[in-house]
Amino acid sequence: MTKLFYILILMLLIGCIPDPLPVDNIPDLKRQPVVTNFNTAESFLNLIITQNFPVETRVSDDELDSLVRSLFLKELYIKVYVSGMEYSLDEYLNGVYYSPTIPKLPGEEYKIEFENPFNGKAVSSTAELMEKVGFARLESNLKKTEFDTLLQVNYEINDPIGKNWYMINVKELSSDFFILETPYVELIEDAIDTLDQRISGSFTIPFKDFQPQDTILISLSNIDQTYFEFLDQRKSQQFILIEELSDPITYNTNINNGLGIFTLHQPDIHIIFPE
Repeated sequence: MTKLFYILILMLLIGCIPDPLPVDNIPDLKRQPVVTNFNTAESFLNLIITQNFPVETRVSDDELDSLVRSLFLKELYIKVYVSGMEYSLDEYLNGVYYSPTIPKLPGEEYKIEFENPFNGKAVSSTAELMEKVGFARLESNLKKTEFDTLLQVNYEINDPIGKNWYMINVKELSSDFFILETPYVELIEDAIDTLDQRISGSFTIPFKDFQPQDTILISLSNIDQTYFEFLDQRKSQQFILIEELSDPITYNTNINNGLGIFTLHQPDIHIIFPE
């Protein structure tokens, strides 16, 4: 299981590596830790800690595996603070940290902190664990065009009182459970912040050919404004870097003395088979 999990992360990172950019006169890179967090069934607070690297880095296909492995920052002592208590994350794999014992307290603020291995100063960030919001209705259907068979997603969300931001992820899964590509992300911002309401809408995944036998994962997450703006900014970028490893200097970050985004949410996950 450990080997499978590591290969999954490795494939995710390698799959995002772009061709080197033909640019000159780039200043020396300031090495910094990059924080990425993700959810599992066992733990809602899991971190991947890597280091950034120059976008013009040139490597052959044979060198990709060793490059990615070298970017994980291992043997970090990561502390988590919530509700006056202190916890620590275990290193599950090199550069991958988690703890299933940290309490899940929606509405509470969590702080992470660890030492920057490049300058010895503290890296820290805080995030609120968002309340879980699920789909009130979720449907999908295939739309045949002249060139492709596209996936249309129709949804309804019971939108709680207050201003809210949502992320819907759509991923195709292979038969061996590997994620084949980065997810399609649909961002939703509610228009009313005073009353209960139901948000309904639909979207179509572009530039992707779907088949009835495909297995599709669709998840809805109630996210904070900082993460919403980060995702919106990333979607609008005219060039793409490795998301987990290197961010353009114009990207928003809530990491003190580092890069990336620390955010906590609880996805409502559905597996569908489009018709």
